[in-house]
Amino acid sequence: MPLHRPITKSDFKLALDCLLKFKHKRDGLDAGEDDDMLRLLSEGGGALEALSEALEPADFTGPQGGDETAPACMAAVREQYAKALKHGTGDPRRMREVTIVDGPFLGRLDLLRIWKDRIELVEQKSKSLSASGARGIDGELYALTGTARVKSPWVPYMQDLAFQAELLRRWIRANAEVLGIPAAIAIVPKLLLVNKDGAAGPDDCLRNFESAYVISGRKVRATVRHTGTPPTSSTLLLEADASRGISLMASDAQSEEAALRGAGIGACMDKIAGAVRSGNWPAARDSIGTRCKGCECRIADDPDSGFVRCWGADPEGPDHILRLSRVTDAQFRKAVGSEEPAKASLTALGRKDLSASQVRQWEVACAGTPWIDPTFAADPITGLHAPKSGVVAFLDFETVAFQIPARVGGKPFEKVPFQFEAVTLPTAASPLVNRVGRDGFLDLVSTDPRRDFVRALHAQLGAASIIHHWSRYERVVLESIRESLVTETAKPPGDDEHIAAIGHALGRIVGQMGVTKGA
Repeated sequence: MPLHRPITKSDFKLALDCLLKFKHKRDGLDAGEDDDMLRLLSEGGGALEALSEALEPADFTGPQGGDETAPACMAAVREQYAKALKHGTGDPRRMREVTIVDGPFLGRLDLLRIWKDRIELVEQKSKSLSASGARGIDGELYALTGTARVKSPWVPYMQDLAFQAELLRRWIRANAEVLGIPAAIAIVPKLLLVNKDGAAGPDDCLRNFESAYVISGRKVRATVRHTGTPPTSSTLLLEADASRGISLMASDAQSEEAALRGAGIGACMDKIAGAVRSGNWPAARDSIGTRCKGCECRIADDPDSGFVRCWGADPEGPDHILRLSRVTDAQFRKAVGSEEPAKASLTALGRKDLSASQVRQWEVACAGTPWIDPTFAADPITGLHAPKSGVVAFLDFETVAFQIPARVGGKPFEKVPFQFEAVTLPTAASPLVNRVGRDGFLDLVSTDPRRDFVRALHAQLGAASIIHHWSRYERVVLESIRESLVTETAKPPGDDEHIAAIGHALGRIVGQMGVTKGA
């Protein structure tokens, strides 16, 4: 397969996860369409970038496009470094959206701060981090005891930054004379993240941002601008030096792909480029496993999806090994054996192969009939801890969480409640036909609907003897609202009543998930 298309950062990260997924992408196979959730996540990330740009205006912003923009960006880097040399040790030159190409690889760099003796490579992410915890930033990012490694939640972000850092080093070494930059200039990698401990002010809350949408084929891209008064500072962003992580990635990129396991970031880049150039890819049967469970190449009703190319067919049986809860690679390999992967059943395992939490699922699959707890079936209300008298309520919440808070004083990613639905029964013994649908609550306009939400909840369910909900989610939301009201600096009249109402609801709320799982 020729290297006529550059290997981008997203390509590289896909290959670190699975070389065959990367191959499917190179072959032009669809990996699913963008949906509204992905668009909203993109929009939230765009707001963070707009805030960063408002705080640090760029001396140069690269043009949109692909590798054809690289020459203009190279000329701009040369110009900005020459200015940094003249400027001395003051503020750096700032460059955004810089496209660089080295060999088969292309990178688009979020932010470069160029000094005379170093270049800070800053990658912005929507992931949040707290600097105030007992473990500190390094304790959040890295395992500090035992084998030195990046903690798993941060691996994709460090891989992303490590690729860019390695590409930038190679690019500078290859073009040092043209750029006028020392070939061995220090590269300082940094992550610009959402600050968990931050709070929005008047100039960096959501009302200061404006979104526009660009439709390209089936994809919708959001671009976001900061349109308010430019903030002079913000606590919503946190910058973390990632030098330790990039050093760890240099020796082990922590790839999930067997062919790349244990290799450093530079070696991974070379192996991936070699696979593209030679066309030598792993055999599908040697590569498939439990990580295929959530593969984005698994497209419903697509007989030529990347997943089907690997598996031969899409396993649909209810007892397929991929359906086993928390299936391990060893269990997967044993169930598949010499069987066609799409037909491998979890019933091929024995009891001794299973964890305690998997046994019931295996027993049901072997028996071919569902399992029912006799006591739960005989008296489900008792199983749900319902009283024999008093109104019984059933509750469901909907919330939204913004990276950039909607309200002044809001925290990043705080759960903003905008809707609840509620149904009540006169007593636990009442038949379902006697259920009463309550008015519920819906507010799609207010930037801060917390108090109205609590008032409506108390008015409609304050008399209920018990409130059923499914998971812990409703409890977590109520606790979050209560904490935000308790810690708010300026408490308007009535907040004590709101806090008490939340406490009253929390004393009567019962989750059904735990009961159902235990049955």
